[in-house]
Amino acid sequence: MADNNVQYTLSLKDLMTSKIKEANVAATALESTMSILGVAAGAFAGIEFLKGSVEAFNESEQASAQLDATLKSTANAANLNREALDEQALSLMNTSLFDDDAITHTQGLLATFTNIKDAIYMDAVPAIADLATKLGGDLQGATIQVGKALNDPIHGITALSRAGVSFSESQKNVIEKLQKTGDIAGAQRIILAELNKEFAGSALASATAGTGAYTVLQHQMGNVKEEIGGIVVAIGNELLPMFVSMVEGIH
Repeated sequence: MADNNVQYTLSLKDLMTSKIKEANVAATALESTMSILGVAAGAFAGIEFLKGSVEAFNESEQASAQLDATLKSTANAANLNREALDEQALSLMNTSLFDDDAITHTQGLLATFTNIKDAIYMDAVPAIADLATKLGGDLQGATIQVGKALNDPIHGITALSRAGVSFSESQKNVIEKLQKTGDIAGAQRIILAELNKEFAGSALASATAGTGAYTVLQHQMGNVKEEIGGIVVAIGNELLPMFVSMVEGIH
């Protein structure tokens, strides 16, 4: 009976040892699989990040190219400094819910209204951001409305009035008189003064309220992605001739 107990104990011990070894092998295999999956997931995330960076860089370059094209086609009628425009776009990005690429697009669109020049133009861009914020965030629509009003004040203020900007009869009369006597800048200043009276500070208020600060931070991080995307594109451009040769060799 004792021998049977010894044999049973040994058999049970062997069985347990075998199962423990199997469990260890399975655990090792699972760990290896998870490591591989982790590396694969990391690689995929990295590829997606680089792809997003290239897309962000392209968006920025497209907006910049359109602004340059407008300045060229209008012979820079607005008498604008490109570096000052970039600084303005960055400044408004940090004090509104709009990123700098959207502001650059606004600058390019506003520059198509060739009667808007110098300081009037530079003051109009933040006024557009305030108006767009107050009326729902449509920068392009606000740019067209303000651009038309400033480009031809007598007729342009009608559209602004329909959008909710209030001009008194006295203001309308002064605007008409100034434009007809050739002082279009004077008429434009009255329009900007009314816009600032009604909407000034709207963009900044949104950027500092609620989750506005996180939106600004997101845009700032987006600019970092743009820089990384620029590096990726530069490397791709260096390798492009080789890729072209490879494709041509296939045909």
